[in-house]
Amino acid sequence: MPEKKLVSSRLKENIDYLQSLFQNDITVKIRQFANIGDSDIRLCVFFVDGLTSEEFISEDIICPIMRSRDLKNDTDLFVTIRDRVLIGCNIMSTDDMSELLTSFLRGDAILLVDGHPQGIIISAKNWTIRTVGEPDSEKVIQGPHEGFNESIMTNLSLIRRKITNPDLKYEFFTVGRKSFTLICLCYMEGLCDRQILEEMRARIRNVDIDCIIDAEYVEELIKDGRYSPFKTTGSTERPDVVAAKLMEGRAAIVINGSPVVITAPFVFLEYFTSGDDYYNDAYYATFNRILRFIGFFFTISLPALYIALITHHIQMLPVHFLIAVAGSRQGMPFSSLAETLILIVIFEMVREGSAKIPSSIGTAFSIVGGIVLGEAAVSAHFVSLPVIIIVAFSGITGLIIPQLKGPVIVIRLGLLFLAASMGIFGYFIGIMMLIFAVCSLESFGIPYNSLTVRNFRQIFSDTFIRDIWPNMKKRPVVSETEDIHRQRED
Repeated sequence: MPEKKLVSSRLKENIDYLQSLFQNDITVKIRQFANIGDSDIRLCVFFVDGLTSEEFISEDIICPIMRSRDLKNDTDLFVTIRDRVLIGCNIMSTDDMSELLTSFLRGDAILLVDGHPQGIIISAKNWTIRTVGEPDSEKVIQGPHEGFNESIMTNLSLIRRKITNPDLKYEFFTVGRKSFTLICLCYMEGLCDRQILEEMRARIRNVDIDCIIDAEYVEELIKDGRYSPFKTTGSTERPDVVAAKLMEGRAAIVINGSPVVITAPFVFLEYFTSGDDYYNDAYYATFNRILRFIGFFFTISLPALYIALITHHIQMLPVHFLIAVAGSRQGMPFSSLAETLILIVIFEMVREGSAKIPSSIGTAFSIVGGIVLGEAAVSAHFVSLPVIIIVAFSGITGLIIPQLKGPVIVIRLGLLFLAASMGIFGYFIGIMMLIFAVCSLESFGIPYNSLTVRNFRQIFSDTFIRDIWPNMKKRPVVSETEDIHRQRED
């Protein structure tokens, strides 16, 4: 927060101070006026053009004060204006100039009265925000089609609409030495573990950075395992997902200016769940969840296993397959490892390029680019056909779990180099290192490899499969609470 400065009782001194802070800034508007019945009652209203409603300021602030004939220039003038003249719903007063400035820069109007060492903060926000729409990265076929936008108040209202319960609590913090970004910690009282809440509050207060632009800033500063490629906090743009996490005993962090909401604690298995799972038939949702597990195995393992077999364990390959591979590799200028690395890099370039260009041509670019490049590379004898098939299939299966794209790239390359150097044994060493890395992580005190189940029966409820709702009677174990039942026991 800015260094504390008290409001002066002299109106001119306050105006001079604010003008010195925002000199040459034409968006900062200052309107001085006086009461029509007593010209000695002088006032001034400050607001930011584009953030504040000028119509509201004119009709609900300036006009009532100017036309009021009951105002007297005495010690009760300030209280009379604040409590009996102003029409706004959200009005508060303070003698702290830094608090006035913070509210002023967030779109509120500031009213100063000559002779009174206080200012009045009047909510008059009126900026343009993006409409509530479904996020492109988390589309569902069935279920709600709402998504967060960049307004923290809009996002909090979307969560409140899902959970109309007074136990839903909001706690606000201001972080960022220069940006003074508003952050809200959301949780269900009685469901969220108090130790987890205290830890989250402490980590938010310890955020020491000059500017917060997006949720990723906060996520990297508060998460466990800072150098791990895996996230130990969840992130989503969907209000229904946040509401479901809150009802499981988790907490959420909403950041002003970001459509992404952080959820914690977060465990590894949550990578393989989707909001779509709970809006479709349980059998179909289970099938999709199993596909994600298989896709994760294929995307990290196929290139490594291919290189291990081709370079170290060629005797394990069937004769017909070996002849086909040997024939396709005749005249190739690069080794199998170099071919695989080149194609992985090219695939990631095509994927990144298609994600950045306009969506109208992104799909065509990725399809045509992949076909043209692949066909040209094979025709020119730069790479062999089996490598193209392996890398393409590995890349496609990686798209099944977009949240894991960062860890997948790191794991895929790590396993590839281990397999190239030590064969199938190197691959299994890499898998064991991966398991160890996952098991060594925690998320706010919850083991990262946790199944978050309370008994053996619950293992088959909402982990590797998605059971029907009548069987999912208990909440996952992510908090110490006595209210473990989300349905009545039979």
